[in-house]
Order: sequence, then structure tokens, then C-alpha cells
Amino acid sequence: MRRVAGLGLLIGLAAALLPAAPVPVGAQVTISLSVQDSSMNVVTGIPEDGGAATLTLVISASGAISPAVPVNVTFTGGTATRGQSNDFTGPNTVTYSIGGSIGTENRQDFVITPIDDNVVEGDETIVISATATGYTIADITLNIIDDDDDIVLSFDDGNDSMAVTGVSEEGGAQTVRVVATAQEAPTSEVTVTVTVGGGASTATPTTEYAISASSATVIIAVGATV
Repeated sequence: MRRVAGLGLLIGLAAALLPAAPVPVGAQVTISLSVQDSSMNVVTGIPEDGGAATLTLVISASGAISPAVPVNVTFTGGTATRGQSNDFTGPNTVTYSIGGSIGTENRQDFVITPIDDNVVEGDETIVISATATGYTIADITLNIIDDDDDIVLSFDDGNDSMAVTGVSEEGGAQTVRVVATAQEAPTSEVTVTVTVGGGASTATPTTEYAISASSATVIIAVGATV
């Protein structure tokens, strides 16, 4: 058999000169969201009583994307409800872009205004989500930090004469009053909703106890603490 010298080398050179199989632009790239303040610090929460908060939404790509792709960003209520008479006002759905001449980062200011409602409700959340064709983008959460949590609950016998920490199983019907105490006198009426039987309760209603009402609303008037 006759051998052709250098044939293997020629084949190797030819393969090296062939163009590589095209890789879809952005196939290895991810897009993420974050919220920052004016000092470029990451923000995860804003105070309920802080008024309008101007924040920056940062859309980041881990690498080059070409051409630019539209990114549809939606600001929705997680546990917070949108609306002037509810928990916050702010943008709804906005379309931005990432990639191309914009580069790997797009920074856009937006304004969220929490509604300071004087209702004890705990921290609430705004979910910021985004979609872009060909990409999966993780949601982020912005918390509205409740400023009405300086309320202490206690119980008495209904006559302001004795604090109650428990009731006797064999004592029959017993009157217990819920007392809501504010650490500071509010400047507007505060509504406290009290629920019995939730959370870490170990007693079972109807089988281990009966109660006249499973929830109640306590009002702390302006200037009062109880």
C-alpha cells in the first residue's frame, strides 16, 4: 500500500481552518434584576412611612447580547396591594432593553410610594418580575417595612384589675379581654386586628376550647396608647 506523506497533517490543517459551528448569541448569557439606591447599594426594603422612594432597577446580562432584546418588567403586589387606598403606588409594566448598543447593564429609575395606613399588618412585599424571549429571569422582592409594629398585646380579666396569662380548664366560661398597647401615642387612629387560634397554637378549637369570637378589632385613638 502506498502512503501519502503528510496527509494526516493536511487534514488537520483543513479542519482547523473550517469555521466553528455557530453558537446562538446569548445562549450562555443570563439576565438578572436588582434594585439599588442612589449610592448604588442594593435595596431589599423601604419604610412604610418614608414617602416616595426613588430607586434604580438594574437589568444585568452576564455577557454580550446582540442584537438587544426587550425585557418586560412587571411590578406586582406580592402581599402588598397596589392602589392609593391600599399599600403602594408605582409603575405597573414597563419595557426596557438589554444588549446591543446598551451593553450588559441597563439602569432605570422608578418611584414606589408606600401608603402609610396606620394598620398593624406586618411587612408586605412587592414582586418585580421580568420576561425576555429566550431567557429565564428570576423574580426579586422589595419589602414595604411596616411602621405600625410597636404594639404590645396583653390580656386582663375585663376589669383592669388583673393581668391574665392563662385560663383554668375546669373554670368554665371565663372573660378575658385583649389589650393593645402602643409604645408611642399615634398621631392618627390605629387599627389592630387580633386573631385567636393561629400561628403556633396547640389547643384545638371546639374540642379543647370554645370562644365567643375568633377575631376582634381593637382601635387605638389619636393621642392614646391603649
